[in-house]
Amino acid sequence: MAHGPKYVPKCHSHFSSNSTEHIVEREYQMMSKIIMSCLTDNCVSASDERAKSFFDSLKTLPTTLYTAKLPARLFRYAQREYLLKKTNSTDITFQM
Repeated sequence: MAHGPKYVPKCHSHFSSNSTEHIVEREYQMMSKIIMSCLTDNCVSASDERAKSFFDSLKTLPTTLYTAKLPARLFRYAQREYLLKKTNSTDITFQM
């Protein structure tokens, strides 16, 4: 875990206390905010028909990714990492 990636893979969201809808909405808001600022920086209207269809398809992307069923092997790996992280955070709390 110490040498692994610094991001949280989507498979860890299966063990999150937040609902999938909340996670998807947060991801969409973050991506759309960045893209919207790029559009305004380049003098492109967000109300353009192409931009509207893009944001509609952007909304479905995180939903598709976060609701896809994980392969059994990846699910077990994510579950093991989640339990390890939970155990480590409990150990740190008890040591303080």
